[in-house]
Amino acid sequence: IALQSSSNAVRLLRLGLEGTDRRVHQDKPVTPTFLFAVLLWPAIKAAYDAMDRSALQDTQAWFEACDQVIAQQQRRVSIPKRFTVPMTEVIALQPRFERRDGRRALRLIDHPRFRAAYDFLLLRAAAGDADPALAEWWTEIQTQTPEQRIASVEQNLDGASRSGAPKTGSSAGSKRRRRRRRPAAP
Repeated sequence: IALQSSSNAVRLLRLGLEGTDRRVHQDKPVTPTFLFAVLLWPAIKAAYDAMDRSALQDTQAWFEACDQVIAQQQRRVSIPKRFTVPMTEVIALQPRFERRDGRRALRLIDHPRFRAAYDFLLLRAAAGDADPALAEWWTEIQTQTPEQRIASVEQNLDGASRSGAPKTGSSAGSKRRRRRRRPAAP
């Protein structure tokens, strides 16, 4: 992908690498998963934007875009699955940050990859690739008590209903499928 020096992608790469340098100098842990997300984000976003998403849910489209880019990248450099699988989860969680109404939004905080995905959202916002107000909302909600969090997401739900704006998430008449749980390992 040809990147212009003033593009959001270049800013994201620069900020991501600078942040990694700071962590190394402070003797903090650095995960290759986050670095691969930073390095491959521009290509993954381009693949996502180029695909026909009419038959896919948003999260599934992000998974497929990641798979395409990873497969393409694997032709040149091998990236172990122990890095690509969590990287894909971090990227696929990005659209869930946009849904701030209803208690389902709060379940995102309990996701095992929440912190990495949240840090990636902050990086995207700093680079101009995500709405800074969105990053600020998620930063604020983490400082609230559980009761305050519920009030915040219910306020967003009420605001979307009153304003006539479409609610994000599943449509009103659709049925949700339950995920099958995997049997416990012996």
